[in-house]
Amino acid sequence: MSARILTAAVLVVIVVLPLRAEDGDPTEIFALAESAFEYQDYKKTVALLEPLLSPPKPLLEGTRLRKAREYLGTSHWWLEDKGRFNQEMTAWLVLDPGAELDSFFYPPEMIRDFAALKEKLLAMGVIRIRDDGEGSERDPVLVIERTRIERSPAVAWVPFGAGQFAAGRPGMGALFLTTEALALGANVGAWGWMAANDGGGSGREAAVVTMYSSLGVFAAMTIWGILDARLRWRKVEELEMRRYETAPTDGPTASPGPAARGGSVPWRH
Repeated sequence: MSARILTAAVLVVIVVLPLRAEDGDPTEIFALAESAFEYQDYKKTVALLEPLLSPPKPLLEGTRLRKAREYLGTSHWWLEDKGRFNQEMTAWLVLDPGAELDSFFYPPEMIRDFAALKEKLLAMGVIRIRDDGEGSERDPVLVIERTRIERSPAVAWVPFGAGQFAAGRPGMGALFLTTEALALGANVGAWGWMAANDGGGSGREAAVVTMYSSLGVFAAMTIWGILDARLRWRKVEELEMRRYETAPTDGPTASPGPAARGGSVPWRH
C-alpha cells in the first residue's frame, strides 16, 4: 500500500505542481494587485506586490510605483503587521515626502500611524519638504545599474534544477528539484520495501510498478531539466536593476498640501 502511495505522490506532484510565471508583465501583475486591493484581499495584494518591489521592476515606475508602495504598506496594516507597514510607508515617503493617506479611503487609526511615522522621518532628516508647495525637496531620480554575469555552462548539465537556479529561474528550479527528489525517493522507498519483505511479499507487484515508474519519471524529469537549462542557458548575461533615489535641492523646508489620490476604495473595516 505504501508503494502505491509513493507512486501516487509522484504523479500528483507532476500533474498538479504549476509552472510559475517567472517573466510576468509587471504592469499586468500590478493591475491584478490593484484589483485584489480594491476587493480587500490584502494577503493576495501582498503576495503579488512584494516580488515587484524587491527590487522594483523596470516597468513599475512613477505613479504606479508610488501606488504599489501605498497598496503594499496599507495592506500590511490591515494584516496587523505594523513593522512592514512602517517599512513600506517609509519607502513611499522617500519617493514622495508630500504623500498623504486620504481619510476617505483609510481609517483614522491608520492615518494616525502614518502621520506619526512621517513626523518621525521629518525629525530625523530622512525626508524633507520643499517650501514652494510643488512637491518634495528630494525629487525621485531613476538610477539604472547594469551588472555583467558570466556563467559556466557545466552547471546546466547538473540535475535537480541546478541549471535553472544558476540561471536565476527559481520557479523552474523548484519544479525539477521537487519532482526529481520525490521520484528518486519513491524508487528508493519501493526498493527498501522489497528488501525488507524478502522480495516484496504481497505488495511485490505494487513495489515493482513503483520502482520502474518512479525511475522513468526521474529519468524523464532529469532529461527535461537538462535540455531546458541548456536551451535557455546564457553564458553571458547583463542584469539591469532600476531604482529610484532622491536628489536633494537647496531651500528651507515646509509642508505642502496633500498629494492627489485615486484608485483605492473607501475603508470598510
